[in-house]
Amino acid sequence: DGFQDREDSGVIGAWSTPILVKDGDKEILVMSFPMELKAFAPKTGKVLWSCEGLNPLVYTSPVAADGMIVAMGGYHGNSIGATSDGERLWQVPKTYTTYGVGSHPRLPGYLLHVGGDLAIYRHDRTRVRTHFETTYAFPMFVGKGLLLPDDAGRPSVIAAGTRKRGDVPTVRSMDEKGKTVWDATLPSPVTALALLEPKGKPRLVVVTTEAGELMIADDGGALLWRGMMPGVETGRRNAVYQLSAGEVAAGSYAVMVKLLGRGDLYPLSLDALPDQEAKAGASSSNAGG
Repeated sequence: DGFQDREDSGVIGAWSTPILVKDGDKEILVMSFPMELKAFAPKTGKVLWSCEGLNPLVYTSPVAADGMIVAMGGYHGNSIGATSDGERLWQVPKTYTTYGVGSHPRLPGYLLHVGGDLAIYRHDRTRVRTHFETTYAFPMFVGKGLLLPDDAGRPSVIAAGTRKRGDVPTVRSMDEKGKTVWDATLPSPVTALALLEPKGKPRLVVVTTEAGELMIADDGGALLWRGMMPGVETGRRNAVYQLSAGEVAAGSYAVMVKLLGRGDLYPLSLDALPDQEAKAGASSSNAGG
């Protein structure tokens, strides 16, 4: 892996966020650490098990579905798959740089890997194989991605990055074979993507950019709303550390944007979006740096 020839093979660090995983009739808290995946009892913090096989640096958080937990190391590090009781099922000794991983509740067994290129992995609890890889399908460097089912229930992706010729900021939708469904260019690189699936309404894609823009489009690529986030610095790169969208109360939806030192909450008027008249107000809270 990327640490193979290093004299110093000690722990570097982890930027992983723990997740709750259902294990039979109880829940366990699982987190990726340098060199290993660990599970804890949520109420006591007691270590329940450790599963070795990662490397000294971890960027991504683990993901879990159908009794399977997947963890990925950073900087060309290892990837592992384990059961909810800590048994390691497989290890991929070397993966490409990982910027993110994704899953979708209606696509059990599928995992999206984003690392400059784009790949979907499918597991059968004993092995992993590449479902498709877009490295040669299009000349694009991918830094963000979403996994979602298409109209037929098959896996598809929405990817954001830059075209390798000219570094043009691009958002692209592809089917499971890597064929482009739609393509859009943006004036500024994408910092985050999120999927909003309102009950009884079409899916929406939420996009933030380095210029400080917040955009909402449908999953066909049509732009529905666009505006500037309050308090961002024009002319500078505005990093987004977390972007999420969902239902905050019955029939009420919002977008949460985590910036440096604060978090902004944007309530959404979904009925106004088709007419491009979404009314989004922002309320800031000190979310820490």
